[in-house]
Amino acid sequence: MRAPDCMLVRFGEITLKSKQVQKVWLDRFFTNVRQGLDAKKIDYKLAMNPSRLFVYTKNIDKTIDVLKKTFGITSFSYVWTCIPDIPDMKKLGAELAEHIKLKNKKSFAIRARRSGSHGFTSQDIGIEVGDAVNIKTGVKVNLTNPDQEIFVECRHDKAYIFYDRISGPGGMPLGTAGKSMAVISDENSVVAAWMIMKRGCWLGVVADKKNSKLVKKLEEWHAGKKMEIHYDEDPIEAAWENRFKVMVVNEKVGKGLLDKMYDKKMLVLRPLVGLKPAEIKQYLAVINSKPVVK
Repeated sequence: MRAPDCMLVRFGEITLKSKQVQKVWLDRFFTNVRQGLDAKKIDYKLAMNPSRLFVYTKNIDKTIDVLKKTFGITSFSYVWTCIPDIPDMKKLGAELAEHIKLKNKKSFAIRARRSGSHGFTSQDIGIEVGDAVNIKTGVKVNLTNPDQEIFVECRHDKAYIFYDRISGPGGMPLGTAGKSMAVISDENSVVAAWMIMKRGCWLGVVADKKNSKLVKKLEEWHAGKKMEIHYDEDPIEAAWENRFKVMVVNEKVGKGLLDKMYDKKMLVLRPLVGLKPAEIKQYLAVINSKPVVK
């Protein structure tokens, strides 16, 4: 079977905002995606409808790596595209079923969605593609509790067929909530900074040069704008001189440094308050994770 030729990207919190805010956030989100893809030197084309972003590319592996670390994305799928008519969807659906070795499963279901003007319904898609898959594999249909789902999204100009979803980091697009300066001293402080980035903040970093590897972990997630890095500098001076009025710290920060922040009337964010060590480890696992193509 031919390789997938598109990534279907879903975003969450953006769609909950007013139309005016959505426009600003989507512009920022698209810029972050573009710059993340450009940084990896990926050849791509973007397309958009009200609830989906489509990334057309042949370099699926590198694209997954970028999308996996782009805030605002709830999930995405690598998909196969075809003409939005029943014969082509039946053919591609049967090929995909064979590609994923559906015959080794006990049951399957076709989950079809349709938008635009067509001479058929979503139910027609489910029935026709389901019949084609059943004939190809001999596997029975089970719409209630299937062992495998195959998804068909039919739109006005293309149909998208896929079988899996990869989780994104969620949150808000980076750059939609101001900026903050993080003091990076250990892995816990990396988690604290990452949690603030997830809420849409550009990040500046103050760290000892010996902790450069920790800083690089955060850089991988900072799509859309170059992260400001200040090595071996006083945190307060670095923040003050670069107009950062918000500081991000972990729970091991010294009282003396905290007092200086408060004296400067800075807003101090401590996102690890109330988290158990096991929960912090879970966040760290996400930050360090490598994408796996199924």
